[in-house]
Amino acid sequence: MRGKRVFSYKVAGAARTRKGLRPLTLWETASAVSFGKIFSGFIGFIRKGFMNGFIKKGFIKKGFIKNGFKNGFIKNGFKNGFIKEDLLVFVFSVLGVLALAASVKFFYSPHSIVTGGVTGLGIALESLLGVPVWFWNIVFNVPLLIWSARIKGVRFIGKTVFCTAALSFFLYMLEFIPNPNADLVLSSVFGGALSGLGVGLVFRAKASTGGSDLLSVLISGVVKHVSVSRILFVIDSVVVILGIYVFSFEIGLYSIMSIYISSKVVEYVLEGLNFSKAAFIISSKSDEIADKILHTMDRGVTGLAGTGMYTRAGKTVLLTVVSMKEIVSVKEIVKETDSCAFIIVADVREVFGEGFNTFG
Repeated sequence: MRGKRVFSYKVAGAARTRKGLRPLTLWETASAVSFGKIFSGFIGFIRKGFMNGFIKKGFIKKGFIKNGFKNGFIKNGFKNGFIKEDLLVFVFSVLGVLALAASVKFFYSPHSIVTGGVTGLGIALESLLGVPVWFWNIVFNVPLLIWSARIKGVRFIGKTVFCTAALSFFLYMLEFIPNPNADLVLSSVFGGALSGLGVGLVFRAKASTGGSDLLSVLISGVVKHVSVSRILFVIDSVVVILGIYVFSFEIGLYSIMSIYISSKVVEYVLEGLNFSKAAFIISSKSDEIADKILHTMDRGVTGLAGTGMYTRAGKTVLLTVVSMKEIVSVKEIVKETDSCAFIIVADVREVFGEGFNTFG
C-alpha cells in the first residue's frame, strides 16, 4: 500500500513522505489552518466550558465533591463494595478500551479496514486528510456527549465520558509503536477478534465508548418507533459503504468479515464459552430415566406436567441441563431405558445454579 502522508501542523512547512520532504500543497495548508482553529476551539471549550462550568460549578460546588464524593463514595461506596465491584468495572473498562484501540491502530488503520462507528469514520478521514483517528474520536464524540448530557442527564454519560477519553488517549499513545507486518486477511481476523474482546469487556462493565452506540440511543429518543439496534445497523452500514467508496469493494468485504468476527467474540465475552445442553425427554418410563440421571450422572432433573394432544394422555416431561460432554451419557440412558422415547436437545448459552456458574 502507499505510504500515508504525515499531517503537518505548520502552515508554512513541508510534509514527509517515503521519498523525503516536499512542500505542502494548498489543500494541506488549508487543512492545517482548519485543524488549528478546531484544536484551539476544543482547548477553549476545555478551558472555559468544561473547567469553569463542569469542574468549578457542577463538580466541586454543587454535587460531586460535596454530596456525591463525600457522602456517597467514601461513606457508602467504599465501605459497601467499591474495591470488589467498581474496581472490577474500572479494570474491564480500561482493558476493553485498550484492546479496542490496539485493534484500530495495529490492524484496521494500516489496511484502511472501515468497520463502522466513529473509529471507522476516523480511519476513512485519516486516509483522506492525514489527521489521526484519536483526533476524530474527540471531534465526533464531544458534541454527542454534550447532547446526551442535556437530554439524558450527566449520570447517563458518566462511564461513556471516561471510556471515550481513554480510547482517544490510548489511540494517541499507540501511535509511537510500529505496526506489525500483518496482511489484509490476518488484520481482518485478528482485528475483529481484538475489537470484539474490547467491546465485550466494555459492555461487561456496563459502559460504552460513545460514537454510533450513543448516537443510536439519542436518535431512538426522537424516532421512537425504530429500535436502537436497527438505528445502529443503519449508521454502521453507512460508514462501511463510505469505506467502500473511499477505498475499494475488496476492503469493504474484509470489513464485513471483521465485523462478523467482532460480533461473535462480543457474544462469547458477554455470554461465556461454557455452553451447556438442555434435554427435554418424553417417555412412558420417565421415572426410571430420571432416577438414572440423578444417581448415575449426579445431575438434577425436573418433571414437567405434559399432555399428548393426540392420545390425550398425561405424561411427565423431563428437563435436565448438562455439559456438552454429558449429553452423550443422557442419550445413552434414554436409549437403554426406552428406545421409543422422544428427546429434544437444545443449546444453552449460560446456566447459573448448583453444578454450574454461580451468581455474582
